Amino acid sequence: MGAKKKRINSFSKDKLEPIQKYITAYMYSLRALVRSIDEELYDVKLPNLLSLGNADLWPCTDGVVALIIKNKTDEISLNVNPPLSGTVNNFLLTGKAFNLYDKNGNPTKLRTAIRLENTLESIIDFGGIEIKSSDGKSYRPKFDNGSIYGWKAKLPIPDDEALKDFRSSFVPRNILGKEEVGSTQDERATITKSKADELLEEYYNLLDSAKKEEDIQVFLGNHPEFLYPDYIKCYPKFKLGEDYITDYVLLVQGHNGPEYVFVEIERVDKEIFTRLGQFSSSFTQAKDQLLNWDNWLTKNHAYVSGKLPNLFKPNFHLVVGRDLSMDKEQKEKITSEFSSTTRRFSTYDDLATRFKTIVEQLLIT
Repeated sequence: MGAKKKRINSFSKDKLEPIQKYITAYMYSLRALVRSIDEELYDVKLPNLLSLGNADLWPCTDGVVALIIKNKTDEISLNVNPPLSGTVNNFLLTGKAFNLYDKNGNPTKLRTAIRLENTLESIIDFGGIEIKSSDGKSYRPKFDNGSIYGWKAKLPIPDDEALKDFRSSFVPRNILGKEEVGSTQDERATITKSKADELLEEYYNLLDSAKKEEDIQVFLGNHPEFLYPDYIKCYPKFKLGEDYITDYVLLVQGHNGPEYVFVEIERVDKEIFTRLGQFSSSFTQAKDQLLNWDNWLTKNHAYVSGKLPNLFKPNFHLVVGRDLSMDKEQKEKITSEFSSTTRRFSTYDDLATRFKTIVEQLLIT
């Protein structure tokens, strides 16, 4: 058996096969998430972060480089090239796959300047590579997204990673809106994080001064991403027939598929507990509102499904009050009240913390 064939068999059997299985499972899971949402529900075209198509694998001595080229049909294929004798960094520096082309497909002598440390134990994602020359022209490689998997890296769970990437693709769109800029993932993530920090500062300033529900609603009406940074579609003031009006209904992608969240926003200064430690009557009325919505949706599911496609088991989210109004025991009582139900609870402080946490978890930096 020739040396080259021995290398191929060794890589395929001992190292490459788990990565092949992971990439295949990841792309099939990602495609299922994309297809789980009716196309008309996307406010804009599916964000470019999601790459489904032809994966080209280049095994190196310390890891494998996976380059994905999109196709129009979202069909999935995997091609494994013969193992290379150099490192990942050598391939990044000299490999033809990293040649750059102008918008007309003409090659250029420009190269990407990617160099990595500790490749053997790392997983690194990259995409949207673009190099601009001194005259302002842009050059890109032929692939759309890429990843590097070190031979000793611990592979994540494909379904979990696909869900994270699906959700993360909506964060820049939701936070930046029509201002979305940045040609690479890192650029978009940096600009999005900066904008998110500005929104947080604006929100906290408003929170300290606002005493009316309407003041906060104006902000959230302009920035529904504060409720769910990764929402797919937002329906403000959605009516449940002639009986109820929600503050918001948001379509998000959950672990068990698409889900609609019906949001009730109460006053920031509303008391949650009485002096005796019992739920206040106004808070009880607010949380009962969620139960009323649930009952109404159960009775009128066919009617609402015509307006909210893919509606299966709705979730509900109540926003009311401040953290400072509750002690530890009261917070535990709130947690017990809403746990193991389709109902969620947040104070206005929780909302800000939740927004910051989700943005940091989902953004690829």
